[in-house]
Amino acid sequence: MVSIIFFDFFVVDVCNNQGWILFNQILKSEQEEYLRINSKNILKNS
Repeated sequence: MVSIIFFDFFVVDVCNNQGWILFNQILKSEQEEYLRINSKNILKNS
């Protein structure tokens, strides 16, 4: 999923700073979602 997003942004917006800002926001929100899901699993397993 992330690699597809990254590929799209890299091809379309590599010269467009706004594209990189948006890409970083998407990446950050995906990481937060991943951490949120994983922290629930860690709490369940401990």
